[in-house]
Amino acid sequence: MVVSPQTQAAVALSSIGSAVGAYAAVSSTLAWAGGTAAGAKLTLLGSFVVPGVGAFVGFVLGALIGNLFGRKKPKTPTANAEVYLDYTSDQFQLGASSASNGGNLQLVRNMAETARDTLNGFLTVLAGDMPYEATSWGNGLWRNGQYFSMPAGVQSFYGHTGGQLWVKLGSPTAAQQNVNSADDAVSKGVMWSIKQTQVIGGDIFAKRALANSAATDLTALLGDLQIASDYRFYANNRELINGYITGAYNSLNQGEKDYYAANKAVIDKAHTKGLDALDANERNFYNANKATIDKIISALEDQAIANPWIITLQRINELKLDQWSASDFHGGLQGFLTSMGLESYGVYMEDIRVAAQGGSGGRLSVAGTTTTTDPTSSAAQTWRLYDAAHDRAADVSGLHWWTGQLDSGRSLVSIAEDALTSAEFMAVGSLTNA
Repeated sequence: MVVSPQTQAAVALSSIGSAVGAYAAVSSTLAWAGGTAAGAKLTLLGSFVVPGVGAFVGFVLGALIGNLFGRKKPKTPTANAEVYLDYTSDQFQLGASSASNGGNLQLVRNMAETARDTLNGFLTVLAGDMPYEATSWGNGLWRNGQYFSMPAGVQSFYGHTGGQLWVKLGSPTAAQQNVNSADDAVSKGVMWSIKQTQVIGGDIFAKRALANSAATDLTALLGDLQIASDYRFYANNRELINGYITGAYNSLNQGEKDYYAANKAVIDKAHTKGLDALDANERNFYNANKATIDKIISALEDQAIANPWIITLQRINELKLDQWSASDFHGGLQGFLTSMGLESYGVYMEDIRVAAQGGSGGRLSVAGTTTTTDPTSSAAQTWRLYDAAHDRAADVSGLHWWTGQLDSGRSLVSIAEDALTSAEFMAVGSLTNA
């Protein structure tokens, strides 16, 4: 079609123009033909042919006028905004945003800003107190000590088309995923983006929680990351927490449990409100059975502390926080060692020796050495003492302890005397001039 009507006015005017054009064409044919026989034939022919020409011309003119001056079909308002992982700042940033046909630019920017801030909050948790770098599975992947570069992929796009909100994950040409609310868009975008992000260094337990979490929403994922934080606290206070667990209510024998059941009201009152809340008879009862009641109250207090830790330890096991994970080695061995917080112990990458020992399951041993740096450092002296006295690499805890002793002013001779009189040396060692 040469010109098609684009508006309701164009449709109406083209129809009118077609009818007027046909009438005008027939009238002009009759006037030209006159009253002759040839004219009669021309009139007959014109009634079939010319009206079509006139209708066509009228249709075109009507459509042109209608398209120019009529009310056009409204266009759909759209808008979108981008969030991407910036590899130079190791933070998520706002990217480009745009709107057309009156789209709500402020709405999509608000969604993008919320997603950005939430993602950067996750990065803070994943980093912990450790140095870190952020890259992505889409930007590249470490395998067997080699870095394979790939197109950048941690991008998310938040937008609307008309009244429909949506999110696109990975690229602006990705499939549009429609959502019911701005919160749903942010949640979907953040969950996908943080799972695509590789944190090199950072908090090793938080990274394990992220890698092993089956969470499908932000609240559940934050809960799993809190478990990782709790596990670090547990690792630093293992004996104390285990003491509460083993000293809890189940540590009471059956006779003590029965005694508590028979006198629960008085014992609970003393436990929750204190001895001053007891009346004279209750106080006499307590004084007469003090040892037993105090033991029960102590077990109840331990149980109150132990209960949440029992649940936490179960969740720790489910998230495999106490097991090796591929996320430990994002960025290779350097990423793993950075997660150990070596610099806080005065140990640097060039101070590390790694030895793999075969056997059932294998074992990775990491110990401090200074063969490439200062041979007079405390760590180097401690390393050489372990090698000489025990014919083995220093274990991490031993290395930290004895290095700290040297740094605090204790002499190497004094430490060596301890090593030479230790049970380990006496069991396998001997003094020679070799």
